[in-house]
Amino acid sequence: MSTITAETLSALAADLTDAVKDIRAARLAFRASIKAIREAGDWTATEHKSWTTFAAEVIGKALPKNTAAIDWTIVAVACAEEGMSVRAIAPIVGKSPAGVSKAVRAAIANGDAEVPEASTGADGTKRKTARASRSTSAKSSKATGNGSSAGSVAVKVSPAIKATGAIKAAVSDAKAKRAQILKASATERATAAKNLRESIAQAQALLQAIEAADAPKAAKAA
Repeated sequence: MSTITAETLSALAADLTDAVKDIRAARLAFRASIKAIREAGDWTATEHKSWTTFAAEVIGKALPKNTAAIDWTIVAVACAEEGMSVRAIAPIVGKSPAGVSKAVRAAIANGDAEVPEASTGADGTKRKTARASRSTSAKSSKATGNGSSAGSVAVKVSPAIKATGAIKAAVSDAKAKRAQILKASATERATAAKNLRESIAQAQALLQAIEAADAPKAAKAA
């Protein structure tokens, strides 16, 4: 078995980073396409009657017949984020409405997704999402102190908190690898420096966003 050098590690990390970026870009493009369909116009005058029916038909034809060949939860969550109901999504990914609902709820609880207050079914009817109503109820119970942990819905993790954690992890990782980085080649050090600068830039952007959000409160208090 060959020895894994620092250069090999750097190359593997770069390839994986690019792959992750491709996944995110594809997900955003997928959501943008669904959004374009949703906002195209009045669907009641078409043979599809609803944008969800048209989207489901197109996505269903494009997806592999074997949903095990893809991560169907990515498709389900993206559809839910753009306002499709779990019942409209279920036939697309070949899962039960309960299975889709579970996947969407898990993504929300982890802070990876945020669904609108109302979703559109296959018939074009808008209904308040069950997740939204239960989330509100759970938060209300927690605020009044009447909620119990059993059967409660997990509160969504703030994106700001999640971003802060990611930045701290990146800085901590850089500190841990300091000795290795100093011994690495100039190219590897440049890559490490670039990654650290990106983390710092993210931290600065997050700090500016927090300060901007707090500024009106501070001015009002003064």
